[in-house]
Amino acid sequence: MKLLHKYYDGPFYTVYSMFGMRIRIIRRKMVKMANKCPVLKSQCMQAFGWHLENTGYAMDWENPKTLTEKMIWLWKYYYSRLPDFFTQIHDKEAFKDWVCERIGEGYTVKLLGAWDSPHSISWGELPDKFVLKSIHGGCGRETIIVENKFQLNIGRAIKQMSRWNHGKGSRVIAEELLQDNDGGGLHDYKFFCFNGKPQFIMAFTRTKNTAKVEEKIENMYDTNWAVLPGYAYSYPSTPRGDISRPKNLEKMLKLAEKLSNGFPLIRVDMYSVGDKIYIGELTQTPMGGLMCFDPIEYDRIYGDMLELPEKLSLPKSPL
Repeated sequence: MKLLHKYYDGPFYTVYSMFGMRIRIIRRKMVKMANKCPVLKSQCMQAFGWHLENTGYAMDWENPKTLTEKMIWLWKYYYSRLPDFFTQIHDKEAFKDWVCERIGEGYTVKLLGAWDSPHSISWGELPDKFVLKSIHGGCGRETIIVENKFQLNIGRAIKQMSRWNHGKGSRVIAEELLQDNDGGGLHDYKFFCFNGKPQFIMAFTRTKNTAKVEEKIENMYDTNWAVLPGYAYSYPSTPRGDISRPKNLEKMLKLAEKLSNGFPLIRVDMYSVGDKIYIGELTQTPMGGLMCFDPIEYDRIYGDMLELPEKLSLPKSPL
């Protein structure tokens, strides 16, 4: 039996899978040479290599023009130099307080519990239905949807959550399970906001009990809910399909504007369940920079909408 399976192989990185986990081996020298940058942080390497491979051109560090270039530039020269802010927004537990300070209470998904280890979860205190998440997870890959607690294999769930460890400060949270009224699915609306203004919306819809991005249907819309021709997708891409306009779109746009005020780029994710709006998460580097456009010209068209700030200084190291 072959334990190590090559999932993807390209000029800049190779992905292997083993025991349900994916291991990414990055060819650091190739990525550095292609992007003409002597020093690159490890968390940015995949985005740089992916950008070159899918667009055919390397990063223009001095004069970024496309949206993908600007997203990666913002991570390197702006958001990565705001460690306290990044930690608060990226943390699915801490960001709830930040949202309440900005737009008031009642817009975040109810927190049912938080634990430093999956072995410490108070299963008896949880309701029949809930969602388990890593506070640092993304794309639904570190999420367990529990429809019936009494049918959950707790040992298997603990083993799965133990793989989510992101180091110091890593925690597991339980949240209320949100479901639409049309069969248990959920619609996810991602508002891309540039310089404090929503510019376009990436909408996802999924069927019951699915959390991963690649298990959804997606489409892109402008702020009037007209389909956009410049289709953006992540890797792997998801099937495109029509998604109905949310009845409270205007309110969602106003909330996105309030939450994005003061930031050059931030994506505000929302759910609409009945008459209620929930803020799912905020991210400063949508899809980790792993974003492509079809047709590719729209990468530049959307990039022209985003005005970059001045570079921030590197934070001082503690004595």
